[in-house]
Amino acid sequence: MTEETPEMPKTQNMTSAEVRTKFSGLSARVQHVGHHIRAWRYREAQLVMVPEDWYERACKALGETSRINLEPPPAAYKGFARKAGTDGGE
Repeated sequence: MTEETPEMPKTQNMTSAEVRTKFSGLSARVQHVGHHIRAWRYREAQLVMVPEDWYERACKALGETSRINLEPPPAAYKGFARKAGTDGGE
């Protein structure tokens, strides 16, 4: 069994149903606190939520920098449209 360290926090196991109902709070914990969350369904691990910087460091450590896409999806800007050629200010 591994111990929790600042570089590798202990992973919390949850069911997929729990993750769906608590997603907003879990994503905040992952982003701001650095928690790792593993979702299980039918006794099989489905996914692990980790902070983005942790994921980027892991990819670089594995030599997989091409896997990192820093461009947000177009939907990330929904409601925050800016005029072309401006920095958001008037």
